[in-house]
Amino acid sequence: MLTAEADGRGHGLIEGVAVPITGTYPVGNVSLLLRPDWVESVADEGLAGTITALWYRGPHTDYRVATAISILDVRLPGTPRFGVGEFSRWRVRRAHALG
Repeated sequence: MLTAEADGRGHGLIEGVAVPITGTYPVGNVSLLLRPDWVESVADEGLAGTITALWYRGPHTDYRVATAISILDVRLPGTPRFGVGEFSRWRVRRAHALG
């Protein structure tokens, strides 16, 4: 779960990175629920993180990513693209506001 600064129009900011928010459209600090498949790897301008663990599951690979403010669980299709200890950037494609 992450916290974002929401604008009341379906958008929020996490570490200065824009995130689309579904559900209610609150204003101010909001807790967000993320599914592992709502996060994707990007080359730049995403949340910075370090891979702390990974699990190859056949059709997909699950990653645990430590960012400056939270831990993300991420699911990407295919074989592992990153190794433990590697730096990467991540974009949240969608998040659901709680509350």
